Amino acid sequence: MNSMERISATIEGEPVDHRPVVVLLSLYGAGLIDCPLEEYYSVASRYVEGQLAVRETFAIDVLTVPFLLTAEGEAFGSQLTLRRDNPPIFEQPVLKADEAWDNLPIPDVDSSPRLVFIREALRRLVREARGEVPVIAFALSPADLPIMLLGLEPWLKTVLFDEAKARQLMDVTLTFFVRWTRALFQDGAAMVVVPQAFTNPLIVTADIAKRLSIPALKEALTQVNGHFVLHNVGQPILPFLELY
Repeated sequence: MNSMERISATIEGEPVDHRPVVVLLSLYGAGLIDCPLEEYYSVASRYVEGQLAVRETFAIDVLTVPFLLTAEGEAFGSQLTLRRDNPPIFEQPVLKADEAWDNLPIPDVDSSPRLVFIREALRRLVREARGEVPVIAFALSPADLPIMLLGLEPWLKTVLFDEAKARQLMDVTLTFFVRWTRALFQDGAAMVVVPQAFTNPLIVTADIAKRLSIPALKEALTQVNGHFVLHNVGQPILPFLELY
């Protein structure tokens, strides 16, 4: 079986020759090809070279686009810092909680530089995979992207004390999520992984998840034709499982 067949069979509950190996080794690629991270996360060809080295070295069953969730915040205008020995670091949010958020522009997924870099890496990986290896992309949920625009604490305070304003921002992030994930599937992503930090019972209550996070996610997913994986980011999910 090739990797695509192995993962498809696993999802469908069919027999496989062995369990698929799905490991996120984004940074390993830079190390294997001795590439500075500021270049690795800016030049699509170098990133792809690193991911192919990862697959050859560890025999994993997937290829992944750059795991660079900060890129979505950067596309909206949040400031990142590029360093030789670190992935791009979230440094300055684009929004402030005490400002009005009217007419917040939605980034163009076809021209925003870091998003274009991710999409170019995705297309190159799909060509290299030749239909035999699934290529996985990532996207922040409508409830999680505001963390990259405000910071976690200001976003949580907005949700708790100004729900109307929180919903206003989530209308924007939901629209962006739909446009961004449609573009990723159009470019050949086999699936999109959606981290679910803002449905984490250590951060928000079940009521917040039920009223805001889950409905926004559901509305977004119904507008996109593709396979999604909801990831619990290493946090408890069972307390909220029934909400899904």
